[in-house]
Amino acid sequence: MPGCSSGEEAYSLAIVLHECMKHHNRHFKVQIFGTDIDADAINIARSGLYPASIMADVSQERLNAFFFKEDGGCYKIRKSVREMLVFAPQSLIKDPPFTKLDMISCRNLFIYFGAELQKRLFPIFHYSLKPDGVLFLGSSESIGHSSELFSLLNKKWKLFRRKSASFAGHPALEFPPVRTLPVDERQPEKDVIKQAETLSVTKLIEAILDQSNTPPCVIIDDVCNIVYIHGHTGRYLEPPVGKASVNILGMARAGLKVELAAAIRKVRFYTHEEVLKNLSIKQSGGFIHVDVTVKPVLDNSGMRGLMMVVFRETGASTTEPTPQGEVKQALKKKQDNRTVDEVEQELHYTRENLQTTIEELETTNEELKSTNEELQSTNEELETSKEELQSLNEESITVNAELQSSIDELSKTTDDMKNLLDSTELATLFLDSNLCIRRFTPKATSIIPLAITDTGRPLKHFASTLLGIDLSNFSQQVLDDLDARIVEARNQEGTFYAIQVRPYRTVNNVVDGVVVTFDDITERKQLEEASKAAQEFAENIVDTVREPLIVLDQTLRVVTANRSFYRAFHVKSKETERQLIYELGNGQWDIPQLRKLLGELLPEKRTIEAFEITHSFHTIGQRTMLLNARQMISKGEGCILLAIEDVTDREGLKA
Repeated sequence: MPGCSSGEEAYSLAIVLHECMKHHNRHFKVQIFGTDIDADAINIARSGLYPASIMADVSQERLNAFFFKEDGGCYKIRKSVREMLVFAPQSLIKDPPFTKLDMISCRNLFIYFGAELQKRLFPIFHYSLKPDGVLFLGSSESIGHSSELFSLLNKKWKLFRRKSASFAGHPALEFPPVRTLPVDERQPEKDVIKQAETLSVTKLIEAILDQSNTPPCVIIDDVCNIVYIHGHTGRYLEPPVGKASVNILGMARAGLKVELAAAIRKVRFYTHEEVLKNLSIKQSGGFIHVDVTVKPVLDNSGMRGLMMVVFRETGASTTEPTPQGEVKQALKKKQDNRTVDEVEQELHYTRENLQTTIEELETTNEELKSTNEELQSTNEELETSKEELQSLNEESITVNAELQSSIDELSKTTDDMKNLLDSTELATLFLDSNLCIRRFTPKATSIIPLAITDTGRPLKHFASTLLGIDLSNFSQQVLDDLDARIVEARNQEGTFYAIQVRPYRTVNNVVDGVVVTFDDITERKQLEEASKAAQEFAENIVDTVREPLIVLDQTLRVVTANRSFYRAFHVKSKETERQLIYELGNGQWDIPQLRKLLGELLPEKRTIEAFEITHSFHTIGQRTMLLNARQMISKGEGCILLAIEDVTDREGLKA
């Protein structure tokens, strides 16, 4: 984790990994390396001590699980989390990088770097990661022009996977010069990378040992050469006589070499810790007693094969008495016995060494056989993959052609829809689920002052010319209950609109806004007003006529009658309207001649004039009347106009 500062994010990552392992009831060996150019910040991170103000950012549950409170109110990270981290100062552009990492997290680090420095660092991160390793960037960062090195893994969290890409056409990795061992300018790049990797391993070992209370120890490689010495080891190791060597077996003091060699062989083969108890090492005419522990170093790819040999003295040194007189012979015999014991130990070691070598050889043969089979299988898989890739390539070409066809068809459909909306001259407004402008037709600009740049703005930001209606609230009601609504409104210039608001549904029947249409109904309103005025005019004329008039619907029920009718037959409007004509006045209009007129003659002739009937009415007595009937249309429906002329007095004069 480069740029870890004072360690908060590094510890947060460790806590998350700890919780994840606990949740899945599994345990992995996790090592997090936090580096920063600021040595003071690294010291704070190493201490793992933070002020009480972290309570604002860390939940109480995590405080209890991963911190303990010290005197003074500060919180210190617990050992279970602290052991997962190693902190060390490092300059990304000057110091060699760590290698073979599973993940690099440098969130919000690149925002402080220029483009040129970023371009230099991405290849180094690519080199540091294992195949398929993960690069974790901040939300506002990207890999820029390094797409040949990393592929996108998660767009939201800015996770990128390392590609197995060559560096052809890419700037070579730039590592700092090695001060102690200058590199020849003609040295191949591979050697430069190897030196840089060795330096990074050494720096990592230093960081690990500096942060622990490890007794004197040495780090050796897989051929027993010492690569790092920690503490004072002169009591256990000494340079050999002759040609200089850093092999630990050549430097081991008497009493240590045989057992140490056997332990190293076991650790190398079985990769588990070996402990040698109470070894006696001859030194300065006496012996020191030492426990020696040989164990493999952290399972990190950059440190694989390294072993740590730890020396821990267990008791006081013992001194041999100075040989004098009578004891010289006994001492000589004792030395001879010790020589025999050493030879027997070396023989035992040789046997164990031979047995281990045989086992290693058998294991190697089996591994070679297995590797050969795997290579054969891999070759077959590659052939299959090549065929599949060819098939996928052909499918991709077909899919691309289909997509291009779909795009062309969609473009034509969009053009058709635009021309359709423009040709209808219907003012239409499309709003999204937040009631923001999605699209509108040109006609809508006469109602709401919109421009093409207003797309995406809320509708409530615009004032319309309509009176007495809030389009934003009206649309929200439709969006809430998904019921279409129609309302009529007038603008300031007197133009009437029928405003219809419907939910906007996608092809998957998902509501994603509303559609508002404005239909100009000014002409219809004017016709309605004119029709209403004409009807009122006609009704006034009918009321002024002295002859009784009555209007019937198609079922022969009374729609209306004039004042002369009510006055002539002594009835009221509430007793007449909506009544069947034959039931008026207790059935006094149930006249056979009237039934013949309305049921037989009128449907055939459409108009009847001077149809004479004589009937005795219980309210006005016997009357002779001439009926004039005509079929007509009133309010869009068929009806019958019946005019009644009382000629009783005229008949009496004739008589």
